[in-house]
Amino acid sequence: MPGRSAAGRGRGDPEGDPWNLLAERSADADDRRAKHVSLRRSGRALMTRIFDRHRAVLDAAADGLTGAERETLIALLKKLGLSAQAKLAEESAG
Repeated sequence: MPGRSAAGRGRGDPEGDPWNLLAERSADADDRRAKHVSLRRSGRALMTRIFDRHRAVLDAAADGLTGAERETLIALLKKLGLSAQAKLAEESAG
């Protein structure tokens, strides 16, 4: 059907939806408009492989840094992340 979103594909045919191999949807008991999505074992395994590869790539990229430079980078990234989180919380509250 034209105009259907990727999220809506395969609902009529769960076997035909490749996302069903990675995740499962369930209805919210309190809000029939909402759906809960959780990873299946295969989805968790895929995410583990992705993050392991991501970690390896970042480690390789950081090979050119000294130990002190790595520590500085980690501290700055943590500070940046906390600042972004605080700004997001402010925007959500306001």
